[in-house]
Amino acid sequence: DLINKIKELQKQIKRNELLPSNPTLSSTDERFRILFEKSPDAIFVEDFQGYVLDANPAACKLNRMTRDELIGKNVLELVPEEKRKEIKNDFRKWITGKISFYEGYSLTPEGQKIPVEIHANIIQFTGKKALLMIVRDISKRMKEQKIQKVIYNISNATNTAKNLDELYKIIHHELKSIIYAGNFFIALYDKESDRITVSYHIDQIKTLKQHTLIKNDGLTAYVIRNKKSIFLTEELRNRLVQEGKIRKSDWKSKIWIGVPLKIKDKIIGAIVVQSYEDESVYSRNDLKLLEFVSDQIAFAIDRKRNEEALIESESRFRKLFENLPNVAVQGYDSEGTINYWNRANELVYGYKTEEAIGKNLIELIIPPEMRKDVKEIIKHGAETGEMPAASEMNLMRKDGSLVPVFSSHTAIKQPDHKFELFCIDVDLTERIRIEQRLAKLNECFLNYTTDPDENINRIVAVCGELMGATCALYNCLQEHLLYSAGQWNTPPDYNPLDKPDGHICYDVIKRAEDDLLIVRHLPKTDYYLTDPNVKPYSLETYIGRAVKFGNEYQGSLCVVYQKDFIPDKKDEWLMGVLASAIAVEEERRHGVQKLQKLLEETINGLISAVEIRDPYTAGHQRRVAKLAVAIATDMELPPEQIESIRFASLVHDIGKIYVPAEILSKPGKLTEVEFELIKMHSQAGYDILKKIEFPWPVAEIVLQHHERIDGSGYPKGIIGKEMMLEAKIINIADFIEAYSSNRPYRPAFGIDIALNELTRNRGILYEAEIVDVCLKLFKEKRFKFLKEE
Repeated sequence: DLINKIKELQKQIKRNELLPSNPTLSSTDERFRILFEKSPDAIFVEDFQGYVLDANPAACKLNRMTRDELIGKNVLELVPEEKRKEIKNDFRKWITGKISFYEGYSLTPEGQKIPVEIHANIIQFTGKKALLMIVRDISKRMKEQKIQKVIYNISNATNTAKNLDELYKIIHHELKSIIYAGNFFIALYDKESDRITVSYHIDQIKTLKQHTLIKNDGLTAYVIRNKKSIFLTEELRNRLVQEGKIRKSDWKSKIWIGVPLKIKDKIIGAIVVQSYEDESVYSRNDLKLLEFVSDQIAFAIDRKRNEEALIESESRFRKLFENLPNVAVQGYDSEGTINYWNRANELVYGYKTEEAIGKNLIELIIPPEMRKDVKEIIKHGAETGEMPAASEMNLMRKDGSLVPVFSSHTAIKQPDHKFELFCIDVDLTERIRIEQRLAKLNECFLNYTTDPDENINRIVAVCGELMGATCALYNCLQEHLLYSAGQWNTPPDYNPLDKPDGHICYDVIKRAEDDLLIVRHLPKTDYYLTDPNVKPYSLETYIGRAVKFGNEYQGSLCVVYQKDFIPDKKDEWLMGVLASAIAVEEERRHGVQKLQKLLEETINGLISAVEIRDPYTAGHQRRVAKLAVAIATDMELPPEQIESIRFASLVHDIGKIYVPAEILSKPGKLTEVEFELIKMHSQAGYDILKKIEFPWPVAEIVLQHHERIDGSGYPKGIIGKEMMLEAKIINIADFIEAYSSNRPYRPAFGIDIALNELTRNRGILYEAEIVDVCLKLFKEKRFKFLKEE
């Protein structure tokens, strides 16, 4: 290197005893002079007092002085003032050869400090010992080191910064060490929302708040959307405005540099520096410098942002897991050792966190018969990350009882590539309880009969069973007495009828409110003395719900317990539903009673009208009704359908009031015209009955009662599949009764002939199944028409 070359030349000069003052230089001396003059490093020759004896052109360039200005200068004048004492002390070591290397600063007349490294050697100069000082400008190297340090510090800040805001401050601080960053900001881009927002902003004129939205037609957006850096002078800015690439604005910067932040090809934002005063503060090298460090800045921001998102997500989910009711979350390792246990586990399994952490999950909550399989599942999950599909199962509580859960499992890969295992168990106890309740309610409602009293007793039984009560009652006021209209599990000696005063149920009715009346610790209340059932039956808790019907509160649905019991909201809802169901049955009972009475009166009036006009068929409709109901009952039809058959049978010939009486009572054979008039009675009956509001399709049944399944009947000639079942039944009953009875135009054929005729037309005119039931009634069950009917 240069120093070794100079040393070698010095040796040659000494050997030849050449003196610099000789008018003719040797070739060796000439080589020294060329090396001295052409060296890129600054070379000073100084005496032992530190005064410059000679300096090469590179030294002049370094110190911004001419050769003449440098010669005679003391070395202390060429270093910063704060370093002069240190240099003065070290100078003695240089001239004694104790040190030969030094790093420091050279000072220019303008006061600029230039980092340098110095190599010092003792030489002969004009016959005397002198110091040869080779000074190398290390500004570039120092800047590169600074940049590397900045990159390292920013990278390290990803781990050390508490949050993104602190990371932004560190980035700004580090950039200030290599570039002017008095006006600096970071903008981040969200691709999903296509929004650019300010994340960090320091400015001499104004500082934007964090998360301020940046417009899409500004400079920062231009850099981000074009994915290219920009060194923006006023001239370039004006051109971009003219081209419509950025908006015209009150722009005060003299110089503006924007560099996109990229993760590979993904743009996450931009960094910007600018100056409002001096456009020369930045050069193209500064642009390259920012581009060089931008990748590390982007990486640091993206990583920290993801880390914060992960921490926030983890925190949010931990809070969620901690506060989820009836959702037990367990974390465990490959051996099943528990490392996470949320509060819900205590409710589901009975173990507190301190009891569970560090214990083995398998031994804690897995039933013995499942442990071997679960152990293999955990081992496989820890090795591969594969966990079984979610499923319902019964796990084990602290007390050994089983709890139904919906269990799902997951394996999360950790930074060390190991899997952390989690299990999420949803307690199904309440869901199963609700499902059972709904199933019971559906069963109760689907099995309703036409009898309101029977339905009320069903409701009371369901209430007692689903509430887990000792017994259940429905009490209502009846002629100033409290009457138990519905009971479940009551003692044999229970008195269903009593004076109301003193009874809790009576107080529920008097309260006239839709919420529950809950009385706990009954022996400590006045009811222990006033209610005749509290003491004898050792009742501890009473829960009652008033029942409103007929615009008044007239009843009370209640459950009682021989233990303390506190109902929850679902219990309150259940009793409300059942109280409403009882109210509907009460309304229906009163409505049915009124309707029944009205219909009976109407039907009797219609029957009388027909029988007055057709005395030969007196009682015919009642006898048809009796047989039709018997057939329907043996066919096990629903009570409502049987009732519709009864009513339709009683009025099936109502249309005959429009047929002339002389035709109805004509003793001989009817003419074709007369028979056509008779056939009109089905349609006439339909026209009369369709105007009456029956709870069943009585008019349609009457219209079809003379149809035949082969289509040979009247009035429409429909076939079997189009006929109503009720009409088919009445059709057969009508035939049997008419064929076996006297008529004006013929005597009775008798029941045997009628049944033979029915058998002959089985499946032809009449539905086979109904024919079989009818025949069985007469032949096996001895059905008969009574004369008085």
